[in-house]
Amino acid sequence: MILYPSSKYVVNMFVVGQLVWVLASDESGNIMPNRSPVLIVAKYIGIPRAFVYNDEANDQVVGTEEKIIYDILCDGVVELGVDEDWLGVLSDEAIIKLISNPIE
Repeated sequence: MILYPSSKYVVNMFVVGQLVWVLASDESGNIMPNRSPVLIVAKYIGIPRAFVYNDEANDQVVGTEEKIIYDILCDGVVELGVDEDWLGVLSDEAIIKLISNPIE
């Protein structure tokens, strides 16, 4: 697992039905700004899919190593093959804050 400088959002496994953050692609370990949490809908072993329709680009950027990946529900769309390293923990405090002050 890649450890980012701000690893407070990184955890070693998620479960189906869990709400999580998508982490910023700059490898800072911070959550992606201006985004709602996403829902884990499936968990399995496979090759992460940064480029769903471009195998060559995906192999170059992500590699070909199988690992734990997830399908997530993000803004009403199911995103397939999301690497565990691209997701972060949604704390109980963050859930309470979201319920109290929904993202507009």
